[in-house]
Amino acid sequence: MVRVEQVNPCEFPDSASQVLEESWPAPHVRYTPQYLRWQFTFPGPLPSLGVAAFEGEEPVAFGAATPRRARFRGHGAPVY
Repeated sequence: MVRVEQVNPCEFPDSASQVLEESWPAPHVRYTPQYLRWQFTFPGPLPSLGVAAFEGEEPVAFGAATPRRARFRGHGAPVY
């Protein structure tokens, strides 16, 4: 049985890296733990968000949203 739960991506880069590297065929961005840690700790007014799916204790899927700042027609706003 698969369960999905919210995770803190800043505490999940090793598992996220394993899932993402196995999920995407080459060529793709190298989702190393170091690269993901950098993305998840990107400065911004919003926290990074993450969800993971588990079969037993093994992570089998992962998704995250990281904060950025967008500008449109002279107005800026924090976005994911």
